Amino acid sequence: MDPGAGHSHGSIEEIYFVLNGQLTIKLDDEVTTLSPRDAVRIGPGTVRAVRNDTDQEAALAMCSVRVGDPRAESQFHEAFWVEG
Repeated sequence: MDPGAGHSHGSIEEIYFVLNGQLTIKLDDEVTTLSPRDAVRIGPGTVRAVRNDTDQEAALAMCSVRVGDPRAESQFHEAFWVEG
């Protein structure tokens, strides 16, 4: 997958919770940095991508509902997070 790619879901909402380290997240057009114990709720239809821009390890817990066919529920967005 393209390192600048993002994804969205038709009806699934997710919660991302940072366990340790720092992660940078892009939700639609908004970019922010998350630190340990930060959490973000991501609604259905929101294009998202997360990455570690540091040299330190980071850990993320992601929670969502279980769906029968995750691929049918997901849409990938190439060149979503392109530097430039």
